[in-house]
Amino acid sequence: MEEKSPQKSENLRISESQNLRNSESQNLRISESQNLRISESQNLRISESQNLRISESQNLRISEFQNLRISESQNLRIL
Repeated sequence: MEEKSPQKSENLRISESQNLRNSESQNLRISESQNLRISESQNLRISESQNLRISESQNLRISEFQNLRISESQNLRIL
């Protein structure tokens, strides 16, 4: 009976250390892949929203500015 006890405790130690190693490596893999997915989707979202904002504001500015130029030059010509 006493012989089984040390063997069991050794087995427990081994399995615990294996579990620790496994869970650490799994955690690393999961967090890395999650980080990649999150950063990719965030980057996509950010770039899309930034592009939308920039193009909208640029278009507004350009069209307003062009309209101003046209109306000013037309006014000058008319005068």
